[in-house]
Amino acid sequence: MPNKSLENYIFSKGTINPPLGWEKLLDITIEIAKGIEYLLQGCDQRILHFDIKPHNILLDQNLKQKISNFGLAKLSSKGESIVSINDCCQRDHWLHCTRSVFQEL
Repeated sequence: MPNKSLENYIFSKGTINPPLGWEKLLDITIEIAKGIEYLLQGCDQRILHFDIKPHNILLDQNLKQKISNFGLAKLSSKGESIVSINDCCQRDHWLHCTRSVFQEL
């Protein structure tokens, strides 16, 4: 993607204001939320991403966001109300999955 990831635009050294400005970041955030809502409600089967973070939000030439990296994603029927994180991770990915979930705590 021409503008890399959102991570490059939300952190700036030596200033409180982000490089894109607060209004543009709000617009991007709202569009990301709409994308996540679509993955959960708009598809026949829900798509659970399990790894949403600024690095996985890519920005095109018009700064339109694209959710990427579905490596930990899991399909879930709309009737399921509880999905175990253990079910989403293969044994090879357990450590990565654990870090992704708990690094925010």
